[in-house]
Amino acid sequence: MEMDWVSFLTDPVTLASGFAALGSQIAWTQQAALWLGHDGLAVLAVVGGFFGGLALGGLALGRRIDRSADPARWYAGCELAIALWSAVLALGMAPACRALVQALGPAPAGGVHALVALGGVFLLLLPATVAMGATLPAMQRLVAGPGQPAAAIGWLYAGNTAGAVLGVLAGAFWLLPTLGLARTAGLCALLNLACAAGVLAWRRRGGAGRLRERRRGGPAQGRGHADGSGGATEPRWGHQHAHGGALRWGGVTKAVAHRHGLHCGLAGARA
Repeated sequence: MEMDWVSFLTDPVTLASGFAALGSQIAWTQQAALWLGHDGLAVLAVVGGFFGGLALGGLALGRRIDRSADPARWYAGCELAIALWSAVLALGMAPACRALVQALGPAPAGGVHALVALGGVFLLLLPATVAMGATLPAMQRLVAGPGQPAAAIGWLYAGNTAGAVLGVLAGAFWLLPTLGLARTAGLCALLNLACAAGVLAWRRRGGAGRLRERRRGGPAQGRGHADGSGGATEPRWGHQHAHGGALRWGGVTKAVAHRHGLHCGLAGARA
């Protein structure tokens, strides 16, 4: 019964987190294109910065979260960090990009231009993307216990990916044309805040304590690490699970589909 209650919480949270992540990414790509002057370079810069930040977040924080006795607080903290930095970017990305353009000068060398474009976008997005990279490990740690941890992470990943698909479609074809860049980013930040608030409310009602009691009933299983975020996260399973190869190929497939989906979304937004 407890797992049913946890699923009732985590299914909409992971869906909303994935929606917010990819909705924010669409907005960031559009903002980057305004100063880079080229959609293709903007997609490359934002996608590279996005996945680079996810990897760093999972690598830097995954083990600490796995050892934590309070993963709900970790998850809520990550979502709060994403929301706050998304709000900062909604207001500050344009002036920051103008400063980068001024630093480049009127005729920068090709290598310098690429370095500043890719590195600048990577650093601008880094606080949010690192936090995104730690959300899936935190949620996995929150729900995994005796029983079927692999099934639990599968549902989390599926929900997060579904939310990401909805975020791309809604962001490109509805939110951006209707609300504009700043308001779309603000709406995604509000979704991140809602995810944090939902998990904290569940934690205050004693849900985390009941999960810990349930885990004491059997040996801890499947505490593999995962790297990823609310909308767009990639698991890092190593060799701990028999189906790790399939999941790694699934991650590659998602990354390829994500890239093409982002191109289609931006094309729709430009149309």
